[in-house]
Amino acid sequence: MEDTGIHAYLQTSYTSFAFKTISDEYLENGIPHIDMILENKR
Repeated sequence: MEDTGIHAYLQTSYTSFAFKTISDEYLENGIPHIDMILENKR
């Protein structure tokens, strides 16, 4: 599985598509981000 850094305000939307938060919030280019990973649905 591969993780992705997304804008923090999109966390709820990504969670609804089976993504799981794997980091604390951090700033990237002055914008809050979090790392998420797609959970395996087997």
